[in-house]
Amino acid sequence: LKEQIRVALRAEKAKALDLFREWDINADARISQAELHRAVARIPGLHGILRQESDALFRELDSDRSGYITLRELERALK
Repeated sequence: LKEQIRVALRAEKAKALDLFREWDINADARISQAELHRAVARIPGLHGILRQESDALFRELDSDRSGYITLRELERALK
């Protein structure tokens, strides 16, 4: 799933910061699990993704286990 997101980003020439701002719906400088679920569903080619896969992606991206994804965590994951 992470690789599919990387491919989608490359296809749209998006940057991690742009993606983060789009996904951070409430602009609190962090992405919640609910925000990630909504965001993944809107990525072209990924709208049929299972909730379990999105949950797994969240756990992988939230490397400090804070319950939120920071910009730094997203940047590291998408390199």
